[in-house]
Amino acid sequence: MESKSQVLGTTLPDHFSQTLHLDHDSLQQKNLKQNKAIYKYIRVTNEKNTDYLNYLLAAEDWGHVYQQHATDTAYKEFIQTVTYYFDTVISLQKVNIHKQIKK
Repeated sequence: MESKSQVLGTTLPDHFSQTLHLDHDSLQQKNLKQNKAIYKYIRVTNEKNTDYLNYLLAAEDWGHVYQQHATDTAYKEFIQTVTYYFDTVISLQKVNIHKQIKK
């Protein structure tokens, strides 16, 4: 990965701004030239797993959320529950996005 950094002067005498440019594409091109696999994580959704997620959320006993006295705590309980079922039903899948370069 290539990077370029730069300090820029501003009109304020005691303030500077920094920039950093990371060239992610050059890393991908390097991996492609070396025939290295490039992966990314995706979630594949379809009607079947979405319906199953809705079923599980409808069947959940939300008492642990309603019993919370603080709004923040109730929100955290709610998010944890939804995230658990979402990650279980619509899990991350590692896929190869490697494309062959024609020589």
